[in-house]
Amino acid sequence: MAQYKKLLSERAFLKVQQRARALNGTDISQIFYKNKEVLFKTISGTDHKTIWTQRIVIFDINDVDISGRAINVSKEIRDSNLKVNCNCPAFLYWGYKYIAWRTGYGIEKETRRPKVRNPQQKGFVCKHLFQVMQVYPFVASHIVKELKKEQDKLIKKAEK
Repeated sequence: MAQYKKLLSERAFLKVQQRARALNGTDISQIFYKNKEVLFKTISGTDHKTIWTQRIVIFDINDVDISGRAINVSKEIRDSNLKVNCNCPAFLYWGYKYIAWRTGYGIEKETRRPKVRNPQQKGFVCKHLFQVMQVYPFVASHIVKELKKEQDKLIKKAEK
């Protein structure tokens, strides 16, 4: 597992930070939250008809006390451990999926080592996930709202 700050720490490999900035913030077309998982839909930078999906599982979300102030809860969500995945080809073929699985922050299993494109196994995430990680702290309040909705549904269900 990793915190979002760690996933943003490698900026130079494949110019991921520069390439993520080239995708402007409007390329994130949708954000969904359901059951500890945040889904982002990102429009491809090369083909505007293609949409990639980034998944972020907030691993220790059950430990977050959502009854507190929203600011404190948002901070806890930002500091929580994450597991990530992107369905773009770069995440798979440049070895990020393998690195993520091997180091414990990957959602989907990948055992094929990137021998050709990334033999030194540099970097953590593709440009889409890098862009999503940059906006992740700002959607924490949205996640808190969705968490509270889920908790209210569970309470109502338990009362019946």
